This record gives sequence, structure tokens and C-alpha cells, in this order.
Amino acid sequence: MTIFYLALLILTALFASKILSFFKLPDVTGYLVAGIIIGPSVLGIIPHEALTNLNLLSSVALAFIAYNIGCEMDFSSIKELGNNILIITALQALMTMAFVFTVFMLMGQNIAFALVASAIASATAPAATLMVIAQYKAKGPVVNTLIPVVALDDAFCIMAFGIANTVAINLLSGSDPSVVTMLLVPLWEILLSLIIGIVGGLAAIFILQRLKSEGDVIIYIIGSVLLLTFAAEYLHVSSLLTLMAYGVIVGNFSNKKHTARSALEGVSLPVFVAFFAFSGAELDLKVLLPAGFLGVAYFLSRALGKYYGARVGAQITKMPEPIVKYLGLTLIPQAGVAIGLSQIASRTLPQPYASTLQAVVLAAVIANEIVGPILTKYALTKAGEIAPENL
Repeated sequence: MTIFYLALLILTALFASKILSFFKLPDVTGYLVAGIIIGPSVLGIIPHEALTNLNLLSSVALAFIAYNIGCEMDFSSIKELGNNILIITALQALMTMAFVFTVFMLMGQNIAFALVASAIASATAPAATLMVIAQYKAKGPVVNTLIPVVALDDAFCIMAFGIANTVAINLLSGSDPSVVTMLLVPLWEILLSLIIGIVGGLAAIFILQRLKSEGDVIIYIIGSVLLLTFAAEYLHVSSLLTLMAYGVIVGNFSNKKHTARSALEGVSLPVFVAFFAFSGAELDLKVLLPAGFLGVAYFLSRALGKYYGARVGAQITKMPEPIVKYLGLTLIPQAGVAIGLSQIASRTLPQPYASTLQAVVLAAVIANEIVGPILTKYALTKAGEIAPENL
């Protein structure tokens, strides 16, 4: 039945995206809505227990997403933008965390809870963003800035979450926090993730230059991505950071980098479609009620932090006007990374913080993944980076 449910997710997502295209909505919105409709929350065609058997899909999809993000970080393009990318990324991420943390504290939330929620809030949805760019063949200065910002932003988020989650666990346990447990342990996990990815990338450079056919390169990339995902999960470090680092090395320094960058194109689209539909099916609409005002506050404060953080960063770095005005709107989508981090937090934080955090994040993801791609399309259209014939 697992294969049947997987086929149902993909085909329903395809038809939903075509229906919503009549309303000028991005495909990724259709994929998510399709999953919600046929999932346990609405029609129940796919039962909740069946979703457990599809968890492997999330791991594979997130691995492909992280690898693609790393490959998209073209050092030559980033070098042209210089430190501007780092400044914009840092400001929008820090302002998002500050907005969410401040609002939660004003609403009387526990400091540890607010800390973890604000770290998760900094995450974006690179897959949703990349799919909107690909669907409408968008190109221009906003897109050129957006791709490295999204990649660096999720790397920043994963690091911030590792530190915030460890600090929160210590604060909630009542134990005396130490520098080792709060900072050195998560920093070591981050460093180990990067080391695994870099070593895997160096090995790939050596092996790829000896592979003659394009097919062999593609097979090696897919196999190595899955192997590194296993290694990271086995060692309990971030597979996302590992695969980002791997993609950066292969996508920039391999003599087969052009093939390596496009290696997953043939298989990633159906995997991404299934992943978004699966994410929609996993979202329990009942979480909207317990999330309540907290979910609304998270959604609004995060959106404001992203928009104004990117705007201030672009102004400080004297970026072109379209980037100043529209970059922040393209950073609203949030899905896979946020869901994954909320699941990690729900397993490490005590109740009722764990269930409340997951409810808030999932409720916001529903809104962000429906509204976010629409805003991304709007921003890129207003910036003149989507040709009229591609709309």
C-alpha cells in the first residue's frame, strides 16, 4: 500500500497544481494543498499510519534540497556580491529571531521556548523558492541575491537552532548551564557536519575526474548523497549541513561541476513534488486551534522580521532598488527545514513546550507555504524578473 499512497500523492499533487494554475498560483502551493486534502486532516484517503512508512521520503528530499542549495552557491557569483550577501543574510536572520523572541516574551512565554521558536523562525524554504524560480524561469539581480541568501540562511538557522535547543534544554531542566553543554557541544556537531561534507566532497572530486560518462557521474552523485545522509544521521549530526557542504565543494571545485550541479534534475522534481504533498498530508489542521494567537504572532513577527531585515541589509549594502523592495517578500516560504527542526525540538523539550512549539510551527508552515510562494511570484514579477510569456 505504501507504493499506492506514494503514487496517489504524486498524481493528486500534479492535478491540484494544474487546477490552481488557473488562479495564477505557483505549483508548489498546489502540491501542499493536495496533500492536505487527501491526508488524514480532511478526506483521510491516506491514513495517518501510512505516513510513517513514507518518512524515508522526507530524508531523501531534504538531502537533495541541501545538496542543490550547496551546488547553487557559486563562489564566482557570490564573490561578485562580496560581503553584501553575508550582511543581508545575517541581518534578516537576526532581525527575524529578534522579532519573534520579543513578541513571544511580551506574550508571557517561557524564555527557553521563545529562544527555540525564534531560531526555527529564521529558516526559509529553499525548495519552494527554487521551484517558483524554476517554474517561471525567473532571472535577474533579485534571484541572483536570493539563492545564496536562502542557502546561507538555512545554514545559519541550523547552527542557531543547535545552540538555542541546547540552551533551552539546560534552562528547562533546572541544571546549572555550562559553556560546554550550551555552546561547545552544538558547535562541535556543526563542525563535524561540515567536516563530513567537505571530506565527502574532496573524495568526490578525486572519483568524478576518473568517471567518463555523464550517467556514471549522476549515479555517483545520487549514491554519495544518500551515503552521506546515512553517515550524518548515524553520527547524530546535521545531514542538512553535511549535504550543503558537499554540494558547495562538488559544485565549485570538481571538473565535472556542471554535470554535478544538474545531476539530480531528472529525479529531484518528482521527489520534491512527493515531499511537498507528503508535508501537506502530515500537517494536522487541528493544530490551528491550540496554536491560536501564538501561531498568528509567530507568522506575523517572522514575516516582518524577514521583510525588514532583508530591506535594511540591502539598504546598508547599497544594493539595487528592486532588491531593497522585493527581496524580503521572497524569504517568507517556510517548510521542510522548519518542520524537521520542530520535530527534533519536540523530542528533546519537555511537555507542554514540545507540543505547543510543534503546533505553532506547523500552523505557521501551513500559512507560509500557501502565502509564501504567492508572494515570491509577486515580488519577482514586480521586480521584472519573470518574463510575461512565462506567467
